[in-house]
Amino acid sequence: MKIERIVAGSFAEASEQTKERFGRDAILLSTHQVGEMTELLVGVDESQIIRSASVRSTSALPDFDSILREEIVVTPPSMTPSATRAPAAVTAKPAAVAPSERPSADDGEALVRTIRKELQALERRLAASGTVSRATPDSIFALLEQGVSASYAHRLLEEGEESAAMAATLMKDLSPQSVMSRCEGRPVLLVGPPGSGKTTLAVQLAQRYAQTGSVIGSVRDRRAGARERFFALADEAGLEARWGEAARQAPVLDGSGVTVTGEIVQGEIAQGEWRKWSADRAVLLCLSATVSRNAAARWLKDTAAEGVLISHWDPMQLPLGLLSLLAELKVPLCGVSASADPQAAIELPDNATLERDLSHLIQLSLHDIPPLTE
Repeated sequence: MKIERIVAGSFAEASEQTKERFGRDAILLSTHQVGEMTELLVGVDESQIIRSASVRSTSALPDFDSILREEIVVTPPSMTPSATRAPAAVTAKPAAVAPSERPSADDGEALVRTIRKELQALERRLAASGTVSRATPDSIFALLEQGVSASYAHRLLEEGEESAAMAATLMKDLSPQSVMSRCEGRPVLLVGPPGSGKTTLAVQLAQRYAQTGSVIGSVRDRRAGARERFFALADEAGLEARWGEAARQAPVLDGSGVTVTGEIVQGEIAQGEWRKWSADRAVLLCLSATVSRNAAARWLKDTAAEGVLISHWDPMQLPLGLLSLLAELKVPLCGVSASADPQAAIELPDNATLERDLSHLIQLSLHDIPPLTE
């Protein structure tokens, strides 16, 4: 038994074709209507297929290949309106490529170089027309590889390709501010992606920021073990811990039970409850230094955070993509944490030191390695 497919303009036509090709013993398996066409799937014996093939070969039905050849116009079409409607003809074969000029399937680097040259030529033409900055494409590509957006890469390169000037522009847009000066004594609500270290950052912040005693609160978090971990960290830091509704008045509130889905901030806090919890609070966004740019941009958009705290901070591996995103969106950096110890302090990097480190990172990204000094 073999399954054959028949397509015709109607069910009657398809049935007639089935009878002609396979006889009345063909078994109808299914019928489908696709637009104005009808498709039949029929089951037939191998002997029926052989017999139908022999019948078709001796019949006077026109051959598809011959019909196609007759439709091909081998002469170039004229420019008359009637000729333009005729099928286009292939008048000449493309020039053969010598074997030595054909790109090897394994030579990926050569292909990348060719594409880069084309992009460089396009970039030069755009720069000459004043459409974009006159920065070299290599510099733009280097910044893109570090997670900097194309628009902000052009901003950094507006004044040239000096890493020090680019770092100064980045620091100007980043405008670091301490938590104390940014929040101006208001209670703080920390939100952020799962695994970004919100609870640890909340405990670290509560030790220095609490105005009414050493108290920390947490939104009710339904994740397994979240409550136990929150109280364990609070006890280790010597803080009074409050959970759920009782935590609303705490000066620092851990929002680990809050997640972002689309444009709705929800979780244990329902959509209608979000304003109650965030009213009169400074909403700070906690982001890991390893977070992706897309995830960070989504949280920044949906939470409307007043500032950002960065966990897993490593001065030797600065998150240039994340810092450039904050600078591009004009969201200030309010502090960093390099330790998972709940008793460690949240600090704001020294502006001069951070600018110097960013300058070195940009310089390395642009493949302009500075000389080693003794």
